[in-house]
Amino acid sequence: LLFQNYCTTSEQENNNVYEENTCNRTKQAIMLATFTSRTCVKATPFRLMCASSISQCLNSHSISCERSAQHVAPLSAASLPSPSPNHYQPPSSLLSSPPALPGSLRHRMLPLNIAPSPSLVPRRRFSSKNLAELKDSFKTRSLGQPMPWSHPHLMSVNDLNPGIDASEFQRRRAAFAKDLPPGSCAVLFAAPVLYMSNDIPYTFRQNSDFQYLTGLQEPEAIFVMTTDADGKGTTYLFGRSRDPSKELWDGSRAGIDGLAHFGCDHVFPITQATRELSSIVGQYKQVYVQRDHLSSLVQLYPEAREKQFLSVTEHVESLRMMKSEAEIALMRTNSQLTAEAFKSVIRTSRPDVSELELEGCFYYEVL
Repeated sequence: LLFQNYCTTSEQENNNVYEENTCNRTKQAIMLATFTSRTCVKATPFRLMCASSISQCLNSHSISCERSAQHVAPLSAASLPSPSPNHYQPPSSLLSSPPALPGSLRHRMLPLNIAPSPSLVPRRRFSSKNLAELKDSFKTRSLGQPMPWSHPHLMSVNDLNPGIDASEFQRRRAAFAKDLPPGSCAVLFAAPVLYMSNDIPYTFRQNSDFQYLTGLQEPEAIFVMTTDADGKGTTYLFGRSRDPSKELWDGSRAGIDGLAHFGCDHVFPITQATRELSSIVGQYKQVYVQRDHLSSLVQLYPEAREKQFLSVTEHVESLRMMKSEAEIALMRTNSQLTAEAFKSVIRTSRPDVSELELEGCFYYEVL
């Protein structure tokens, strides 16, 4: 009956729209029933019911047998697979006379050895943007995080993060350079990967200050900002190199060439951090660094023990308090999505609904 209701359309619809919708819905129902008939090994009566429901829809909507002949085959008890002794065996009366539904029915069953036609698989279109236009200004390989060519439904061509374009990050770094004293150096580390067990990591969340200034959503990365006597800043970004064997398990990486998309003046592989930091940081007596990453800097650059360390967090947080127009728009959109998700959870909540189902309902609306 699920498939019957799925294929039924109101009789008051326009005839042209009625025929087109009926054909499309019936095709999708056939595809769904094909999957069901393959997976329901024990539920042979359910196979028969699905086939009967589709046959009724084919008859009631006057769809010719030629449209569905390649997807359905005559039903007979001999065509059913032989059940094992441990599987449910329906009564012989049920196999000889399948459950009848009102109306003239052609009892048919979907064969188990065919795949759905590609024409029946619904194509989900995420965006109307022309991908060819995006290829002109960006590389198309995965950088390990959303990019305009991989998520055109979320990002515009100039976006570095969803809703935030590259010029926004340039303005943030320029404001950060003005906020630092002239002739100073700041070092920010990316968040580390945390594991819930030996080889199962938690979902990665980037350090907020590092994310604010770079837009890079990868671990094992370092951002360095130096300012001259005039307050002009120079930026350095260290990141992981490409490694196909590790990317097979951990996902794509930006790589050194991908780091160029993030707009810093100089990019280096993280393996050269010790050598480069000694030449960059060595020129300054005061170094601004995150409190919880002080040991990481000393480990990479042991001579840093002789430096005077200051906290960089207060400088970045003072900038983050003032929201740009793009950030305000994102906050409004997120608030609307969250409110609609909670409304959906309230409508779905019943005594017999588990917390797992409510969580799925929430994330379905948000994501």
